[in-house]
Amino acid sequence: MNILRRGSRGRLVRFLQIALNTHLNPQPRIKVDGLFGPKTEKAVLDFQVFAGLDTDGIVGPKTWNALLEPAKVPVANLKKFKSQLGTVADFANHLQKLELTFRDPKSLLKAVSNFTMTANGARYLLIGQDPRVIDFRHFFAAASEAYGGSLSRKSKIPIGGSRGEALLLGVANEIGQCVDEGLKLKLNSCFSREDLGSNRLGAEFGRTLLIARSEANQMRVHQQLRVFLAKLAPKPPKAIGNTELPGPFSIVSESVTALVIGIIDVLIPDAY
Repeated sequence: MNILRRGSRGRLVRFLQIALNTHLNPQPRIKVDGLFGPKTEKAVLDFQVFAGLDTDGIVGPKTWNALLEPAKVPVANLKKFKSQLGTVADFANHLQKLELTFRDPKSLLKAVSNFTMTANGARYLLIGQDPRVIDFRHFFAAASEAYGGSLSRKSKIPIGGSRGEALLLGVANEIGQCVDEGLKLKLNSCFSREDLGSNRLGAEFGRTLLIARSEANQMRVHQQLRVFLAKLAPKPPKAIGNTELPGPFSIVSESVTALVIGIIDVLIPDAY
């Protein structure tokens, strides 16, 4: 296929616009007029991010191949993530903007401890290892807890401030969530597959920041987040069709492990 870029026109551009509408399902949809203008270029850039390609706005062989691939439908328990999947850049950039206001790590993490989503609606990240999906609502809350014990100290709970204790608090939060949903007879996200894994990774990131502080590391928090997430083999949103979540046994194992590690860490500080 021919290489297309801003300024291109013709039937091939019309085909490109139809393909972009199919893959991205934008609202409003791109007008299929055969003119490669700024809106089509923006859609190409969005698709390149979605597919994990270099973002140059040019439709070359790699972008064509990704567009022409048959779309894979995610398994049922992954569909809820699809509309809020993001990239490493989404979450690192979110922190970078907040760092203009919250200049020290403790206040920055406290500011994201009640995170909901980024400005462009991202909340989840696909990665190449369990839990497969990071929920940054849990990740940032656990990072804040492991770094400064913000939640537990505010609530006057005698835990918080280390990775193991943050894991223990995460399990406690999940149990509380289960009780609340049980009373409402509606168990939706009680011990969801991604929750404890995201909590564990967030606690590890919080601990990483503490170590960096002790070593007088000059990297900003958003830069350290990029490095941390890069080690988890992040995947583009398009890879959701090839992703499977851990099964129920993994959730039980994760819960038991978190409880054991948390209790040991409370009894023997820094054992974990």
